[in-house]
Amino acid sequence: MKNGKQIVKSGDYFTGRIAGPVTYSYTNYKVYVDDSTLPTLHEGATKPETTTIIPNDDKLTIASYNIENFSADSKSTSDAKVQRIAKSFVSDLHSPDIIGLIEVQDNNGATNDGTTDASKSAERLIAAIQAAGGPIYTYVDIAPENNKDGGQEGGNIRVGFLYNSKRVSLSDKPSGTATQAIAWENGELNLSLGRIDPTNPAWAAVRKTLAAEFIFKGEKVVVLANHLNSKRGDNGLYGKIQPVSFKSEEKRHILAQIIADFTKAGLAQNPNANIVMLGDFNDYEFTKTIEILETGGMANLVSRHDASDRFSYFYNGNNQSLDNMLVSTNLLERYAFDMVHVNSAFMEEHGRASDHDPLLVQLDVTKAQEPTQPEPSDKQTDDSGTVNNSDDNGTTNNNKPTNLSTSNQTAVNTDDRSGATDKGQTTVTPTANNSQKKILPKTGGETSFVLITIGLVILSACLVKKQKES
Repeated sequence: MKNGKQIVKSGDYFTGRIAGPVTYSYTNYKVYVDDSTLPTLHEGATKPETTTIIPNDDKLTIASYNIENFSADSKSTSDAKVQRIAKSFVSDLHSPDIIGLIEVQDNNGATNDGTTDASKSAERLIAAIQAAGGPIYTYVDIAPENNKDGGQEGGNIRVGFLYNSKRVSLSDKPSGTATQAIAWENGELNLSLGRIDPTNPAWAAVRKTLAAEFIFKGEKVVVLANHLNSKRGDNGLYGKIQPVSFKSEEKRHILAQIIADFTKAGLAQNPNANIVMLGDFNDYEFTKTIEILETGGMANLVSRHDASDRFSYFYNGNNQSLDNMLVSTNLLERYAFDMVHVNSAFMEEHGRASDHDPLLVQLDVTKAQEPTQPEPSDKQTDDSGTVNNSDDNGTTNNNKPTNLSTSNQTAVNTDDRSGATDKGQTTVTPTANNSQKKILPKTGGETSFVLITIGLVILSACLVKKQKES
């Protein structure tokens, strides 16, 4: 208890009897108890995490982080919050090469004076990361039209990217505008940075998805940052309207189709394109929104993650994942993925910096495989559609294994990350070894073809033998 406020985190527990009247308000059941009658509160084992992914010079790391209405205005974004977020990037995520930022506000926050530029907001965060021992990041975004993308009035929240220019570079192409649509040309983006179909009426009052083309060790990697419309207006799970209606999904399904059509078009031109999709989708990994996105040739890593660790947000007593990260299927065999719980299970008094946890993926883009049809993911849900993220006593296990897709993950811990590709630098692009013999068929179709061919050969031999005997 602190200043009359109960300070608790996920995993803390009471031992003893709790009794009081049960009430119902704001679509939730509650038990009212006098604080003086509560049994002793015991601290659980939950601690803020550090990613288990180890930095590797030859592998690309990309993070997704909703930093909750972040601006240069110290009245709305405190210095303490800035320092905590910076620490998250450096200490908890090991300074990712690329960071997709969600909920970056303009320079003066929610002051509604027509300002849309967020360069000072970004500079504030970049300076704090450097002060915390991290690299000097570069920030890019496309400023929205004033009050056209939802969020706090005057805040002009948007998605953007931080990237470590000593490790990666943005492609040497023009950047788009708020109303200019980015497109694919010959399997590459026609802009270095652009918004997907931004003038489509479906994007009204919603953050437009931002696509960026980065270069890492000679390989192009397209990253899409997303922040789809919120769940505002949905029925409460225990509200008077049953069955529950989620009206906000309808808009997300339309937006998901726009995004899926975009990735599908790119992969049709270049089936080996490296595409990463990240952000706050305001929908769970088992929903139709994510299923639509996967039809664009993408695979959701959250759906493939350990079910007990599958959350990035806490609301009304439920751990859930509104944040997702998808990759093109050619990257499925060469990734490590982590959901780093530094915020959702905690209160500000514990060091919470945002209402969302960051997500992190490490990719070996220089050894991407041929695109494959992803296997059905393990989507463990109960009858209500809520993911079960906890063990029997309701606590989250922090001793988690990172999702590793290959058996030869290299554990290299080094602060020297040289070998970056800067603009203008000549780079030799690794090529596949085409001389390697193909021993076994890769797909079921190939297997069937081989078996049928063998069968026809045997049948022909039998017929020839029979004719000779007769």
